Formats: sequence, structure tokens, C-alpha cells
Amino acid sequence: SAAPILNEKKQQCGAVMVFQDVSETLAMSVQMTYLSHHDQLTSLPNRVLLHDRLTQGIARASFNDTKLSLLLLDLDKFKFINDALGHHIGDEIIAHIGHSLDCFACNDITVARVGGDEFALVVPHESHSLSLEPLINQVLNVISKPFRSGGEQHILSASLGISVYPDDANCVEEMLRHADSAMYKAKNEAANSYCYFSTDLQVEMNKRLDVGNKLRKALENNAHDVHYQPKYDLRSGEMVGVESLVRLSDDEGGFISPLNFIEYAEETGLIFRLGEQVLEKSCISAKRWLDAGVPTKVAVNISAKQFTDSKLVDTVAMILEKTQLPSKYLELEVTESALIENYEYAVNQLKLIANMKVSIALDDFGTGFSSYGYLRDLPVNCVKIDGSFVQDMHTSPVNKVLVSSINDVAKAIGMSTVGEYVESALAMESLRAIGVDFAQGFAIAHPAPLDNFVRL
Repeated sequence: SAAPILNEKKQQCGAVMVFQDVSETLAMSVQMTYLSHHDQLTSLPNRVLLHDRLTQGIARASFNDTKLSLLLLDLDKFKFINDALGHHIGDEIIAHIGHSLDCFACNDITVARVGGDEFALVVPHESHSLSLEPLINQVLNVISKPFRSGGEQHILSASLGISVYPDDANCVEEMLRHADSAMYKAKNEAANSYCYFSTDLQVEMNKRLDVGNKLRKALENNAHDVHYQPKYDLRSGEMVGVESLVRLSDDEGGFISPLNFIEYAEETGLIFRLGEQVLEKSCISAKRWLDAGVPTKVAVNISAKQFTDSKLVDTVAMILEKTQLPSKYLELEVTESALIENYEYAVNQLKLIANMKVSIALDDFGTGFSSYGYLRDLPVNCVKIDGSFVQDMHTSPVNKVLVSSINDVAKAIGMSTVGEYVESALAMESLRAIGVDFAQGFAIAHPAPLDNFVRL
């Protein structure tokens, strides 16, 4: 900077010049700009810079009549590694993946870390060329290479979703949202898989969103329905109990499949609230039948997610006390999937419930990771034989042998047995001949709402 020196006649006769070294200030400014646009752990562009690159890429693709693809990938089961080995190992893995993916970065392709264990690749290409498979396979192969840390070897995999401009997205937000949806679709398929966004996927997303909204509204108003399916004694023909089945109404007077809204409830954590409401409604119904002089045991399904709730035992006890239902009229049905993730914890939960004199039924036995060890270790009162065996018993000798084997073992341990999904008189006769105690299914009675069931 310079300031003039004036003489007595107000004429300039010199100047004062001041020099200041601003290299540190400029360097700090450059560093701050870099840090605000790059991930500190991997040094890759972050979400802010990714958004900017996508914006520029879309503008160029629109001008040149070309296409732009966004590949969004997420590491499979990374949370388990992070929780088991610690965040420092997790950070090492993220840094390793970032370094591995950086080899794909060039003048055209941007590699970025979106956040957590999510990474993105922005890939421009000609409008007539949309063959991303070679690049996708290279990316998945790089991630799957063994990685050593702390003397241990880790095998990683990823799920990848692809969104393409302008085929299925018109802006940055749409590309990110669609790629994210495709990625979760791939994650549900299998490890190390990829999925393109499609119209069908959009329809599925909209349907899922609609199901979620209806479920939340029903939970807020406690307005979902509980239907009851009778369980009959195969020897006497008498009804000995019911299974409660939750139903969610659609807008057309029908019901949404439980496969859709139960899965949504488990993924979003709404299953805890839903399970509590269904359990309470079931106990209220059982108390109503008891007071009417028709004591009927009601069976309620407990999902795998509910077993992660430390309040499950207290919730069961609280609802029994609130409804004044004697515990012997309540049965909880659990599946193998509810036991596998944390077996010891699940066993302890079941033992506490059994101590309240609540019956325990092992549902869908015979499929998945079926183990007779469950029958030995768990306080199980009843084994429900999976319907996939029961339905074909009269035509499949193998299924008949398997049902007979499960029945014999359960009986020897002192447990009762139930044949599920009995849809024909032949299946019912086969179960009776083998010696199975009880049966339920459409051939006997369909699930019915409370009012209809009271008349039954």
C-alpha cells in the first residue's frame, strides 16, 4: 500500500510504501477452501464438492446431449465391523477404501466420500454408450480385495446403486435420491451386487412411502385391525386357542399385505410400538372371552427386532397387569430369526417371560437354521411345524417324514405340536395320522375380525 508525501505547497514529493507478506493468509484461505470441500479421512471430495461436480456434469451433459451416471456405493455390514473392532479400525477401513477408489479418479470421473461408509463416483459418457458394467465390476473387485489391519484380515463387500441423467433424473437431488434407492434395493438382494434405478423401483418406492404413511397414521390412532385365526385340537375337533394377526387397511376396503408393512415397521423401528399395541389388543380380547365364560388362549407373534428391546419383558408384564389377563391365557410366538442374532440374550428374555407362566411357541420350525438345540435350550411349550412341509405332506413322502420327525422329537421333550397353513382335508388327515396335536389354516378357518370371531 502507498501513501503520498506532500510538501508545504501541497505538491507530492514522495511516498510512503508499506509491504506486508500475505502468503500465510493466502495459504490459510486455500487450506480452508480445501478442507471445506474434501473429506479429512480419505482426502476425497466430500458431499459439498460432489454436489458441485454433479451440477457441472449435468450442465455439460445437457449442452453436449450426453449422459451422466452417479454410482453410489455402501459397504455391507460395516456397522458390525465398526462396533466389534472399534472406530479406529473402522477409520482405517474407510481410509483404505478411499485410497483404493481414488485410482478411478481422473479428469472425467469424480470419486467422493458422501459420508459414513458411503462413496460416490460421477461418470460422464457419450449418449450412445451406457456400458458401466466393466467399471462397476472393477470397483466391486477392488473393494473385495482382502484388507489387513491389526494382524487380522477383513474381506469387504459393497452394494451399489446407479442413477443416470437424463434417463431417470433431471437434477442433482433426484440423482442422489434415485441412486440411494437403487443402492438399498441392491443391498436387499445380495452382497457385492448393483442395481439401476428404474420406473418399477420408483413405483415400489412410492408404494413403500404410502405404506409407511398409513402405518404411522394407524399407530397414532391405534386404528389397525387384529384378526384371529382359530387353532383346533385334531383329536377332539374343539377350538383350543387363537393366533392374533395384525391387519392394515388400504384405501379400497382391503388390507395391505403384512409382508410389506411388517418389514417397513422393523426397518424404521415402528415395530416396537406396533407390537405393543397388537399385544394389548390381543390381551383385551382374551380377557373379554374369559369374562364371557369362553376362556381362550391367544398367541401373539414377537418379531426379531422386538427381541433387541430391553423393555420387552417389562412390556409383557405391564400389559398383562393392565388388562387383568391371567398369564396362562397368553402365548408368545417367536421365530428362529429372532434367536440367531443374539442367542444368549434371547434365551434369557424367553426364560424371564416363561417365569411369568406365559407360554412360548417356536414358530415356522423346520426351515432356516432349525436346530433341535433350540428345543433343548429354550423354555418352549409348543412347536409350530412350518407350513411349507404341511401343505405337501400327502404328496411328498420326504415332507411327511420330516413332519413326523419334528413331531416325535417335540413330543419326547414334552412339547405340543401345531401344523400350520393347513389348506386341505388331506393335509389335516395326514397330520392327525402322524399324531400332531393341533392345526390351523384356511381348510379349518380363516382369520376373522373380533366381532365375527365372537360370533364363532
